[in-house]
Amino acid sequence: MIVQNSRWHNEVNQRLDASQAAFGDLRNHMDKQLKVVNNNLRCFAGTIQGSFVHQRTQGMVGSQALRLMPMGQGRDNYNLLEEGVKPAELCNNPKSLEMLWQEYKLGLNGLKPSEQFTMSERNVNKAKAQKYSRRYNIWHCIQRLVNSGYSAEVAIQKIYRVYGFTLSPTKIINQMIADKKKYHDQGGFHPQLQ
Repeated sequence: MIVQNSRWHNEVNQRLDASQAAFGDLRNHMDKQLKVVNNNLRCFAGTIQGSFVHQRTQGMVGSQALRLMPMGQGRDNYNLLEEGVKPAELCNNPKSLEMLWQEYKLGLNGLKPSEQFTMSERNVNKAKAQKYSRRYNIWHCIQRLVNSGYSAEVAIQKIYRVYGFTLSPTKIINQMIADKKKYHDQGGFHPQLQ
């Protein structure tokens, strides 16, 4: 009986040691995962903040919602300028690809997001049409990468890695246009951006 009790005691101790080891491994794994989440949150907090701003506008009612509503959804005769909404304009001399992406998705300085421009707003004059079509190369590339599973920030970093971190958005656009011709058979994008 004492031998059986001793075996049972040893077996319980072995199982306890094994469960404590498994618990320690689980704790280490959770710590690593928490660090990854925290690092991602630090890196992409601007995007999260921008998403909150975008979501906030969806919950507006009355004149606030009408002010943000695209043309043709019950506001055809509504005077935009009286409500303080600025017309569809593109910013002058964007400093980064992040700024271009924000202009496309959220708009800058209260301006309408360029993603929502109508054909007539894009083509008001030749200069604006050219500015829009040149920037569309960047927007389209980022959107393709986002649709394939990357975050916008990672997509922008991939573009910088291909064309250089020190180049201005204008020079990157010029190189993308050249690549459009050079890699026409491969979809018009640099091979590292496909």
